[in-house]
Amino acid sequence: MVVLASEQLWPNIHGLVHWSSHLQHLCIYHTTDERSYKPAQQLALLCRAMYGSRVQVHVPPVPGGMQPLEVHTQIQCWRHQLPGQRWLLNATGGTKLMTAGVLRCVGEPDCQVVYREIADRWYELHRADNGRDIVTSPIDVPVTATDRIPVSSLLCALWNGADHRVEFGSKPNRLPVLELTQAWIKHQGNWSMAFSDCGLPNNEGVGFLFERFIAAVLLELGVSNLVCNVKRLDSTGTQVLQEIDLVANYSGRIRIVDCKLTDGQTGKAKVRGEPITSQIRQAAQTRRELGAELLLLRPNSTLNEAERSLAQAYGLQVLDRDDCNSLFSGLHRFLRVQGPLPETLRQAQEALIQATKVPGANPMQPPAEQNKKLRNVSGQWAVIDLDAYRRDLNQDWVAYRLSDLEVGFKCARLSDISRDQWRWLIQEQFRSFGQVKDIALRKTGSTGRFILTVPNHAKFSALITYLEARLQKSLLIVQPVTK
Repeated sequence: MVVLASEQLWPNIHGLVHWSSHLQHLCIYHTTDERSYKPAQQLALLCRAMYGSRVQVHVPPVPGGMQPLEVHTQIQCWRHQLPGQRWLLNATGGTKLMTAGVLRCVGEPDCQVVYREIADRWYELHRADNGRDIVTSPIDVPVTATDRIPVSSLLCALWNGADHRVEFGSKPNRLPVLELTQAWIKHQGNWSMAFSDCGLPNNEGVGFLFERFIAAVLLELGVSNLVCNVKRLDSTGTQVLQEIDLVANYSGRIRIVDCKLTDGQTGKAKVRGEPITSQIRQAAQTRRELGAELLLLRPNSTLNEAERSLAQAYGLQVLDRDDCNSLFSGLHRFLRVQGPLPETLRQAQEALIQATKVPGANPMQPPAEQNKKLRNVSGQWAVIDLDAYRRDLNQDWVAYRLSDLEVGFKCARLSDISRDQWRWLIQEQFRSFGQVKDIALRKTGSTGRFILTVPNHAKFSALITYLEARLQKSLLIVQPVTK
């Protein structure tokens, strides 16, 4: 077999595996370009790892060029060195000029030329009856032929090198996915408590617990050629150069699930301070290096339209907080699993669907503790009951930010203070911070509201200091009347 080495390495791997039973010699043509000779090294390493000495690997004595004549000359040289062989030439890799050099061999004795389209369809190239034109006929090369390659072998071949090596994390294990999903919903996204409820060890960080859960989902989907927490290290093994959460070899592709939990309090799409746009670009680089399909799984953050467009432009798929009720079917679709969802995952997805029907609830996004308090006192998410909230805080006032330098207040009027005194006290006590406006009392006179506009951030900081000193106290300082 002759192949042309390039970054488009998967067609060569696909063909190598499919025709391996009759293969004795693998001849890899490459140029001086790093995008050619590095894939040639990777393919040679994979072939030796898979087939040992049964398949001899040959490369040009010196790197070749891209011109059609140079490629054709090297092919003829190999054919002369290895007489009596039947030859299979894979014209898929390399540049178009290099492919042209392979096409010159179409129709030669004991020589079969094949080509794989992007859509995974393979064709054999023949000479037409006139002896000049080239015609094609489809050939059956199952897309799943590569599924039997251990994903660890693929990663070692594609990522190992003189300057770095590959390390794998713990083996993925089956877990009670349905029960974990129900516990996850119950505890509003708290993975540590969900694992504890199911009697499972939970002494790892929540990010690792989530990865274990997703790995178990993949196993439930029938994806067993799977590794977790893959690290690309430097030659000393001390520095992590790159890391991937879950990698599977399934349905004719390397499939990567990049699953990260973000800040549960803010919901910001950041991991360890890294913006989502940077994550997208790094994921795209990993996808290109490995020729993989890649899913960004961000269960408790939401990508905006621009971020989604960027991911799509890089060929990435996304499941974020908005896709909560389609988590399991989304993974099923990404992996191209044949058939319906397994019953356990169907039930788990139905549980998610029912959970998201509760207004404002989302098991993928643990609500911040203060938000939980607001819901507890209001009885729902949509409208906050500020009076109930301030009573829960055990104080007669509550403040809320309206804009960068504007704060709204709602507070009670003490019964022994007249309406006019209440207005005067507000003006006097907040005069030093800024302008008080829109002072109003309810008809009952028991509570009122006003707005304070501060002139700058220094004044705003002073206001915060003052208000923090008034927590669980009355907002207004009333001097006792002396006789």
